[in-house]
Amino acid sequence: MAETRYCKHCGSPIPPDLPGDFCCAGCAHVHQLIEDRGLDRFYTLRGKTIEPVSPAALRPANFEWLESAASAAEKEGESAHLTLDLKGISCIGCVWMLEELFRRREGGRRFSVNPQTGRADLEWKPGVFSPADFAEEILRFGYRLAPAHQVGHSESGPLLSRLGVCGFLALNTMLFTLPGYLGMDEDFAFAELFDLLALLFATISFGVGGLWFVARAWDAAKMGVLHIDLPIAIGVSAAWAGSIIGWLVDRENLVYFDFVAIFLFLMLAGRWLQERSIEKNRALAQSTDLANLTYSPTSGNERLAASQFKPGLEYSVEPGTTLPVLSRLEKESASFSLENMNGEADAVLFSKGSRIPSGAILTSGQAVQLTALEPWKDSLLQRLTSESAEPARNLLLEKVLAVYTAVVIAIAILGGTAWAVFAEPFSGLQVAISVLVVSCPCSLGIAWPLINDISAVKLRKRGVYLREVSLWARLPRLTDVVFDKTGTLTLENPRLANPEVLESLSPKEKSILLALVETSFHPVGRSLREELIQRGVRPETLAALTETPGAGVAGKTETEEWTLGKSGWKTDAIPDQTNETVFSKDGVAIASFTFTDSIRSGAAAELTYLLNQGFRLAILSGDLQEKVDRLAATLPIPPERALGKLDPGEKAAWIEKNAKSSTLMIGDGANDALAFSKALCRGTPLLDKGLLESRSDFFFTGRDLSGIRVLFETAKRRSRLLRQVFTFAVIYNIAAIALCLAGWMNPLLAAILMPTSALLTLARAAQMRKS
Repeated sequence: MAETRYCKHCGSPIPPDLPGDFCCAGCAHVHQLIEDRGLDRFYTLRGKTIEPVSPAALRPANFEWLESAASAAEKEGESAHLTLDLKGISCIGCVWMLEELFRRREGGRRFSVNPQTGRADLEWKPGVFSPADFAEEILRFGYRLAPAHQVGHSESGPLLSRLGVCGFLALNTMLFTLPGYLGMDEDFAFAELFDLLALLFATISFGVGGLWFVARAWDAAKMGVLHIDLPIAIGVSAAWAGSIIGWLVDRENLVYFDFVAIFLFLMLAGRWLQERSIEKNRALAQSTDLANLTYSPTSGNERLAASQFKPGLEYSVEPGTTLPVLSRLEKESASFSLENMNGEADAVLFSKGSRIPSGAILTSGQAVQLTALEPWKDSLLQRLTSESAEPARNLLLEKVLAVYTAVVIAIAILGGTAWAVFAEPFSGLQVAISVLVVSCPCSLGIAWPLINDISAVKLRKRGVYLREVSLWARLPRLTDVVFDKTGTLTLENPRLANPEVLESLSPKEKSILLALVETSFHPVGRSLREELIQRGVRPETLAALTETPGAGVAGKTETEEWTLGKSGWKTDAIPDQTNETVFSKDGVAIASFTFTDSIRSGAAAELTYLLNQGFRLAILSGDLQEKVDRLAATLPIPPERALGKLDPGEKAAWIEKNAKSSTLMIGDGANDALAFSKALCRGTPLLDKGLLESRSDFFFTGRDLSGIRVLFETAKRRSRLLRQVFTFAVIYNIAAIALCLAGWMNPLLAAILMPTSALLTLARAAQMRKS
């Protein structure tokens, strides 16, 4: 068995079919930049593995929106400031490198990064520092600045504040209750003061932490949902209320102030751990708010957001820009990619007067003029990207909680009543409260979020990022795994089928070829650019670089003309049907390149694994049926379940008809959005398109599909461990409730049993880190 090789830049495993020391062209490109700029300290600061470099680092980008935003910010005074989204942050090394690049630029005053939220604050001196130039520079290192998205509700921030307060209160509560457990006499001078302070700190703790659980449980109940916060809220409320009564009537066996404070601190700690992990993953891949993307109208200086588009508006778009609405092409012809909308990777040539659908991406090398034919609210792109799935519910957990809560309350009432009748009322109250206290899912409430956090960390180390913790409950219900084709089963760029031709070129010819494709958005240009960068090629300087849409690109040195384009365009080659791309010098062909779909590394093996796990597989693609058939023939997918030429609605209808409540959909473009809304679970490769990330349950990086296998394997380990924890919790609760019904439970025993069970559970949960 061949030894696994790891990428010199990100530490990810290198696919066996890929030569060299890097897992992708992006990592090779950034590694060379880091060495050239003397930023090698990055590798001592980064983690063992980080996220591979996004393909966007190898593509030119249009930062007109940033120039416009910077211009508006500079009008405010001598110091300008912007808050922006920052994509690509993986570790502390990333933060250091970005701050170092900023420090080396004149006029920069402050640049701070929040990796948890994916936000960057930029402050500079107007007229000296250019935010757009800085954005272009860091893009080459794999980091992308984008307009700040609307901040959603964050749980981890407020939770951390509550956690800190409850931690302080728990320590102080224990400080004033411990002397009583150690034998402090009731007539001690400060005994009453200690009791009063314990009451005060526990009450504040209940107000800060306990009412948070009560509110969440109540909100869920109003929507007809039983949440794990319900038994927590009942137990801690009973403990606090019983303690108040016990303090008022001087019954020590009712006073659980220390339990209230410690319990709430532990519950909040577990919940914060889980929320922090999920929010970090969400911040890594924020979807682009397409409605707020801005465009340049042909008349007027103010850029307009897509949501402001109306029929008849004349506007221009730069290369690589997505059209927001159905538009008519004015003046010259141009090439557009429709892969976001129909899955076809090949660029399509449109002539003057053609209607270009919304979602098309300009791949020509020059800006073009268009006229909007519809408002944003009526565009196909708006409809597709605004679709969202229904909120997921864990029905099994709700049933378990319903039975558990009903049984615990019934036992508390019956046990308390029996003791009140056959003993005395306060004894009955003590038994009822103790049952509710010890039955609080303490060990499970701590272990559950800890196991979820460990699982998310293990996934993250393998390039899989969890966005919705509810995914774990839905995975066991899956029967079908459905894939889009382009960008999902295959990579974004086509694969160079004859790389030996590239190797036969001289160093100068390679440099000139890279110069011809350096700013190209065409799939062929992107593929050649990645191949050349992977080989460490540097671009030559060319003059008069021009593009003929649908044909090719040409550039000149002092004495020579170089071209790259279709066979027969500006060359002596004879046009044929092989769709070869010809590289020529002064009309003489030097090399001919052929391209094919680039299937993700190990795709057949990964799909075979899914098949062996009992899943039914399918391809739903907008690409040509012939291409889908050729791909399916190399994969373990039945021909009748490999469907091409499907529009977004047909994809969604297929899932609705065949497996709506049991499908995992893996897609990447806007044409998959409707299918996403119908699927039970959703995943996407991280391609920096910014279309489906916020609608997915998880996303994965890299050139293969191993992330899906990792997800299922991690889910199995997590389920096995949770079953063990749940079994322990059941045994503990039965024993603890038996002690309560026998009248042997008291605050001191509860204070011993509760942390002991929690520690035992945490120790078992921590074993997952080693598995």
